[in-house]
Amino acid sequence: MRPLRILIVEDTEVWAKEEASILRKGLGDDIQIDVEEELAQAERIIQDVFYDLVVVDLALDDDPIRPEEGDSLKGMDLLHRLRTSEPNAHTGLIIVTGWPYHDNVVKALSNYGASGFIQKSRFDGDHFLEKAKAAIAQGRINRAEAQHSTCHRWIVTLDRNRLVGSQLLYPNYRDTYTANPHVHLDTSALFRRSNRLNLDLDSRQPENWREEARDLGREVYALLQQDSKVAEHLGQVRQLATNNPNIWIQVEGPVDLVGVPFELIRDERTSLARSYPLTRRIARAAGRLQPFHKFIASFIGENRSLRMLIVGASLPGACAEAQEIADLLAHQLRQLAIHPSIDLLLKEEATCKKVTELLNKKYHIIHFAGHCYDEKALPEEGGLVLADGSLTAAAIQRLIEWNDELRLVFLSCCLGAHTASQVGRGDLYSIMDGFVSTGVPIVLGYRWAVEDEAAKELALSFYDSLWRTLLPAFALRDARAEIAGQKGRDNATWASPVMVVQNDL
Repeated sequence: MRPLRILIVEDTEVWAKEEASILRKGLGDDIQIDVEEELAQAERIIQDVFYDLVVVDLALDDDPIRPEEGDSLKGMDLLHRLRTSEPNAHTGLIIVTGWPYHDNVVKALSNYGASGFIQKSRFDGDHFLEKAKAAIAQGRINRAEAQHSTCHRWIVTLDRNRLVGSQLLYPNYRDTYTANPHVHLDTSALFRRSNRLNLDLDSRQPENWREEARDLGREVYALLQQDSKVAEHLGQVRQLATNNPNIWIQVEGPVDLVGVPFELIRDERTSLARSYPLTRRIARAAGRLQPFHKFIASFIGENRSLRMLIVGASLPGACAEAQEIADLLAHQLRQLAIHPSIDLLLKEEATCKKVTELLNKKYHIIHFAGHCYDEKALPEEGGLVLADGSLTAAAIQRLIEWNDELRLVFLSCCLGAHTASQVGRGDLYSIMDGFVSTGVPIVLGYRWAVEDEAAKELALSFYDSLWRTLLPAFALRDARAEIAGQKGRDNATWASPVMVVQNDL
């Protein structure tokens, strides 16, 4: 996990040590604090190094105070460079100073997005810490909003047997295309081959998985090349990506198309899902349209709790995953001045009765680590395996359909996103669909089997990135890239997650 990185620009050693001590005590030992005494050095470092928080004393180097010319202070030059630097344009910022500044200075500070202005004569450690947390959170929200508003998006829409259309969207540009209705897609063959991949994993023949996964990825790529305009959009995405990493690919279609392995899509060079966010949108399902980062912004600095249910059931590895995720989330949220409220169920405590009882609460996030029962003939009868039985997809649907606050569900279990082999049998197509069908905007599950340790590492990487970016699709991209780097690009773990995103990113 990447530690918080903080820059303190302060030329009085006593104050620099005091501020650093408070931050370490309140934010945890896993932070890196750099201290710079000189403005010139600080101006150089912020051009190259990203910081989660910058704490600045404006009046450095015996800079004279001219209240009527507040923004002539040398420290203002540092703030200007901070906000025009590529890595720190949206970084959290607070000002700590010994000077009684004129109102013009305070006004100037607001123009640079400072979250706090603290006079040393009134310094209080608890107040400073809370301002620092709020500044870190505000910086992340601002960065997420900037990335969200400038994101380049390619949306390809499919039906079961044909391409429906394609859209290429980015700031001040929209190209919408209705596909040739005569282009036929043999998605059923891709579906069957995708299911067989899991047999290769179960039989401990990863070399078969690697070869078949690559072939499938190229076939999905070729499938989208059948229509010249869709192929043109895909080519534009690849061209844009050479200079702009802020690209998001979304596949939209009926729920059973989750069985088509778009996450494997690759050209001759690389897999697209390791390079860009690649998510699904289910055509028949509604979502809560507020983006995740704007939803989280409502908790910053307010006396509200972010409610989470974390379950580790059936397997020792799943319990270890649930415990580590609970610890990570509690730590991350406290660093952002968000109050975590976590219900953690492990081992024999994770019963159907207890989970059913707790789902009467309006959770915002649910994470389940364990085993699922995949009923291929009638998926709504499949479910999550708990200490005293299984909680079916149909039961889950009934339990959460009234919860309009649930925003994210992570099913860290093998085959949680596995879809029905016989389309039309029952009302649901997978365990994942039990959540998606109720309007949960972000649902993440595994298409294929995943080893316990690899599943834990991917989940931890996802949540670590999520609370830094506040953009779930980009957090999954980061987690895929990290797990591919750790386990090898031919390992199945990076490819297995399927993310359904029903809201606006």
